[in-house]
Amino acid sequence: MAQDFLIDYANKNSFTTEFRNHIAGRIDRNRLRKILRRKKHKVIEIVSRISIDFLLGDIPRNVRELIVNKEDEIKKIVGVKVITDYRLLELTKLTDALCSIIPKTEENLVESCSEIIIKESQKCYELLRELGIDSSEMRR
Repeated sequence: MAQDFLIDYANKNSFTTEFRNHIAGRIDRNRLRKILRRKKHKVIEIVSRISIDFLLGDIPRNVRELIVNKEDEIKKIVGVKVITDYRLLELTKLTDALCSIIPKTEENLVESCSEIIIKESQKCYELLRELGIDSSEMRR
């Protein structure tokens, strides 16, 4: 028990300003920036290739398949390039686009599908922003 207090004291007080400055001086910042840029580029590349299927988790399989099969057509209609762009759409615009591909028998699902897509796109956007990635970088 007494050792725990000593270790805790050493851990809290070991990182003095001088020690942190010494460590910071030994870091090659240019090399670190290059590594981070490469990682960021890989994440951007992955996200730019993700299908709308990524946003359709709670949508019934038959409707999800229809949307995924017509993804290119939907993107063209609503002007979306990457999945984070769906967050910018008005609900009615996406709902109208989905109405053109979803059969009348599933018409009651269209608005909820639109809401799910927009909401999930917003979550994806926020997660990427936390990683320091702007969705405009994916549109290149």
